[in-house]
Amino acid sequence: MKLPLLLCFLLLAPWLAAAQSTTTISGQVIDAKSNQALPGATILQVNTVNGVSSSSDGSFSLTVPGQSDSVTISVSAIGYVKQQRRVAAGSSTMLRLEPDRRTLISDDIVVYTRYKVGLTSGLRYAPYGLYAQLRGQRYIHKSLNISGSYHTNFKRNYSATASVDLPALPQLGPLSFSEKLDYQRLRAEAANAQFNSYSATLGLTLYQKTTRLPELLLSAGYARYQPLHLSETRATTGYGHGLGLRYSLPYPLDIHMQAQATRWPSYWQYQGSISRFIGNQLQLSVAANQLRNYTKVSVSLRKSFF
Repeated sequence: MKLPLLLCFLLLAPWLAAAQSTTTISGQVIDAKSNQALPGATILQVNTVNGVSSSSDGSFSLTVPGQSDSVTISVSAIGYVKQQRRVAAGSSTMLRLEPDRRTLISDDIVVYTRYKVGLTSGLRYAPYGLYAQLRGQRYIHKSLNISGSYHTNFKRNYSATASVDLPALPQLGPLSFSEKLDYQRLRAEAANAQFNSYSATLGLTLYQKTTRLPELLLSAGYARYQPLHLSETRATTGYGHGLGLRYSLPYPLDIHMQAQATRWPSYWQYQGSISRFIGNQLQLSVAANQLRNYTKVSVSLRKSFF
């Protein structure tokens, strides 16, 4: 009886050992032009969901199940050409990413696009609308991302937005920055509201050793709220400030979320959005905007063009 058990153990032992073993790949991700470290780059084992992010000095360590002489990985970072390489197991690899000025990306998904357009609907006051986004680097030779939307009911209700993403400030250690200018104007008869605002938002992102934390949004601006009909509410004009968060759930979810609250004189404005890419060209998003008696939810479907 002992002999058959021993034979079974000897036959299964190599298989069990292989099942429990792992392979480790480590290295550093850097900018091929400046040789500066790239924190927050995504290193992913191809055809799996197994991946890590590079730390503040660009270094990473990826553990892969099983024994293998080499592993194929993909490396991507904001504003850089995505790279795929086969790396020897147990080695320390220097990965150099080339900057790509054409890249318009949404955190985890790289989309090589010139512009983006789409249909959008304000579900309550203005059901018909359009969305457009233009990558400035290609057309005006400036690192700007310009976008805008317009909703209407073909009568007196409308909502218009415009925004410009400015070139990022230099990174400060593990802290990176983003800057954005926004304009918003709306009118809704049923909500007795007319509103317009100008605001600037500074985004702060801290890269830890193995992950990217949510982006903190700090904003300030100027707004005017005016009732359309006689009421107890008077027109309000003044400066305001806001606080928010922006975060992207990693692959395979690829869901991008943002929420922000702004304190204007005597009232609050709450805004939020959630979006997800469908393949590499389509993006579905839902957004909400609320202030005083005005509450709007909009749905957009956008397509990227190469």
